[in-house]
Amino acid sequence: MKVKLRILKSFFTEFFSNQEDISLSFDSRSIKHGDLFVALNGENFKAANFVEPAINSGASFAIVNKEDKELICSEVQKNCFFVDDTTVFLKELATKSLNDWKKDSLTEKITVGITGSNGKTSTKELLLFLLEKTTSKKIQGTIGNLNNQFGVPMTVFGLEAETEIVVFEIGTNNFGEIKYLSEIIKPDVSVVTSIGQSHLEAFGTEDAVFEEKINIFYETMKNSSIEQCCFYSSEDKYLKKFKDKDRSFIAGSMDSTLKIDRLEQDKVKFNYKDCVYSFSFDTLVGRHHYINFLNCFGVLAEVFKVDPQSILDSAKTFVLGKNRGEWKKIDSFNIFLDCYNSNPSSLKASLDSFVFKNKELLSETLFVIGDMYELGEKSKRYHQDAGKYCKKLGVKNILFIGEQGDSFYEGFGERGVSFKTVDDIKLSSLNFSNISTLYLKGSRGVGLENLIKKLKK
Repeated sequence: MKVKLRILKSFFTEFFSNQEDISLSFDSRSIKHGDLFVALNGENFKAANFVEPAINSGASFAIVNKEDKELICSEVQKNCFFVDDTTVFLKELATKSLNDWKKDSLTEKITVGITGSNGKTSTKELLLFLLEKTTSKKIQGTIGNLNNQFGVPMTVFGLEAETEIVVFEIGTNNFGEIKYLSEIIKPDVSVVTSIGQSHLEAFGTEDAVFEEKINIFYETMKNSSIEQCCFYSSEDKYLKKFKDKDRSFIAGSMDSTLKIDRLEQDKVKFNYKDCVYSFSFDTLVGRHHYINFLNCFGVLAEVFKVDPQSILDSAKTFVLGKNRGEWKKIDSFNIFLDCYNSNPSSLKASLDSFVFKNKELLSETLFVIGDMYELGEKSKRYHQDAGKYCKKLGVKNILFIGEQGDSFYEGFGERGVSFKTVDDIKLSSLNFSNISTLYLKGSRGVGLENLIKKLKK
């Protein structure tokens, strides 16, 4: 991760270096000679306490909060620049760096921003995959899901001069964060994948989630010269209420730019510019995956003028990343891992697609369901609803992991096995005699993937 010397000098005129590009570090343990150490405070620590070790390890300078100055000895203070808030400084530095990256080239550069309650990482990965397959442009994108006030700047600082398109994933777990991050990336194009029951501990309602997420559209319309720059599906009951439709590309069954004729778990048929197309993934199943595909199709066809048939041909072989609908074989078990994260709407979509594809395996599948985090005061009700939905789908064998086991089984209608954590699971107490398949779905913090390590022992 690097930043240009001239940009740093616009903040600190006294900053000097023999290098035109300055390497940034946020971890005092991995400092290299000449790095600039940015002291970002954590929930349980003051980063100023690590400034002296960073300087001693070879950092040229450090950026530190003014209020933490007293934590640093006077000798080391000579190598420090003090700011009101290092997190806000990081935003300002990333904003200037991205503006510079856009202007410092004769070729047009496009920033794409993607957010949503569910599917943002999958959509980002699909769009990057298709851009690589169908265009000759140099592409970069958010690594993993580094989508917060620290991760987004890191993507900016990792941009190469030759890159022509960058795809940012941005997330939120509180009010104002989508606007904050959108102000950094100033999207030319944006996608909102879905509105669901995510982070309700902070937002309270899905309407509030909707209002938060569409801030990316407002920032896009303010900055973009592209006529249709906001992409979403009107199949989402919240997104279809978005009022500024003049600059929107809408995929849906009614009042849409791309008209969906038929949307199923394993295929989609749609009409775009008076041509009818049918598409199905080779391996992916789930209506939500096809909505994500249509959003990507719209961006590619409308913004980058990619031939529609080329998009369809290229997308067929796309597969999801680690723990996102991934299949593994461990001993005699086939294991379906969808445990990257979970909330009520993503759990329902995941169960629907799994049951559709594997209906004949229901009686021999153990569904390992984990807690869904950050649901606030309605958490008990949402876990009850999840239990009811499993019962409705005909699920028989369940193992629940987390604090909400009682609520889940109350909804399911009969008591089942539960443990508080994966570490608590006693495999000897479980009956695997008729089980060939395991389905794993839970919030990231539950760590359901660690069950695989237990099975391997």
